[in-house]
Amino acid sequence: WSSDVCSSDLIYLYGNADVKYDKIHLQAAYIEINWSNNVIHAEGRPDSTGKVGGTPKFSEGEQTFDAAKMDYNFKTKKGKISEIYTKQGDGFLLGNTVKKMENDAFFVKNGKFTTCNLPDHPHFYINATKVKVIPNDKIVTGPANLVIEEIPSPLVVPFGIFPNTSSRKSGILFPTYGDSPGLGFFLMDGGYYWGISDHFDASLRGDIYSRGSWGLKGGTNYNYRYRFNGNLDLRYSKILQGDPELLGSSIIKSFFVTWRHNQD
Repeated sequence: WSSDVCSSDLIYLYGNADVKYDKIHLQAAYIEINWSNNVIHAEGRPDSTGKVGGTPKFSEGEQTFDAAKMDYNFKTKKGKISEIYTKQGDGFLLGNTVKKMENDAFFVKNGKFTTCNLPDHPHFYINATKVKVIPNDKIVTGPANLVIEEIPSPLVVPFGIFPNTSSRKSGILFPTYGDSPGLGFFLMDGGYYWGISDHFDASLRGDIYSRGSWGLKGGTNYNYRYRFNGNLDLRYSKILQGDPELLGSSIIKSFFVTWRHNQD
């Protein structure tokens, strides 16, 4: 750190402050340590242009957080974090206020969970007012809905459960969205993936269009090294072309089964 002030119970660190304690590692532009109540406070500091920099970066074990400011009790291992940003499994979690518990679980108010590779400004995310994160297990939300380009979608669920492990896992497949000149606005390839084992998996996806067309896709992949591998793909669709109230409209139904198998 660039400078520090120490009293009987308080230590103030300025500049590139860096604190390590047991499994805790904290970096910030300003850190205050209060030994009387075992609380560390950290926050960023504005530069000459008024832009805030040096916001806290906190890690404990495998958990890492970026935040605007935070207070953490290093004895009880509880803390309060504002404007959190953290990577969880294959996704990213953002939230306004976070309370960290002693068992490493933490609660998030007004959370956003996304797998978008632009987590600071995600193109899509699951929005929930209450989120509980259990490290290396799962993320549980209250009522939540899918938001695309900051526009809430009609896809609402009463609760959500997302896997949060480094091992093989199952979970929701986020749909892509767009506009088809003949079929209308669409959500495509949304569904669920099952990571059944190291040799076998399965998925179920769906497409829906604003003018009434829809489709379902189910598939599985299998792989036994040095023996065989392949996949099975099932598809059904109902495509509505034209306006059903006018002459010349038609409905096309299709069903496909594709099986690919390779012997090693």
